Amino acid sequence: LRFRTRRGRYVEATLAELSQDRLARYPSPALMRRFIAAVEAMGNARVLDIGGRARSGLDRRQHFRVPEYVVFDVLPGANVDVVGDAHELARYFPPGHFDAILSVAVFEHLLMPWTVVTQMNQVLKPGGLALVATHQTLGMHDMPWDFWRFSDTAWDALFNARTGFEIVERALDGEQIGRAHV
Repeated sequence: LRFRTRRGRYVEATLAELSQDRLARYPSPALMRRFIAAVEAMGNARVLDIGGRARSGLDRRQHFRVPEYVVFDVLPGANVDVVGDAHELARYFPPGHFDAILSVAVFEHLLMPWTVVTQMNQVLKPGGLALVATHQTLGMHDMPWDFWRFSDTAWDALFNARTGFEIVERALDGEQIGRAHV
């Protein structure tokens, strides 16, 4: 692309360069890196990835160097370890089994996300970490299973003292992603 400034100067950049520059300004990737580092600093952490099926060819397991990384999804897939309903996590895993929980682009598809939050609390160890990322704005997708959109302050309604969580960090960036690190 070639741009002309108000002073008549021309600036050239590829679409890839402009995209990389824009993404570098978002806080979410850094939040994910801090989450991964915190999980790995735990030592022998057990991680649960809710909805982590490699639907887009992305398996987040590769980003973690932990002895146990469980991908839980409502549908089977090549990287899915346990198939089930996230509204019933405690049916699949013992209490306090996981040190960390990750869920990316799933909460908008949950019929009752508040139920999943309480289930997360049951299978997460006290003091454990969770990172939940979902869409704030995005067109309808995966119909008919697209129910919710979340602002950065919506996380307070789901992750709070009553549900057994404390929000440590949050970000609202881009046109599509909001994340909470709880």
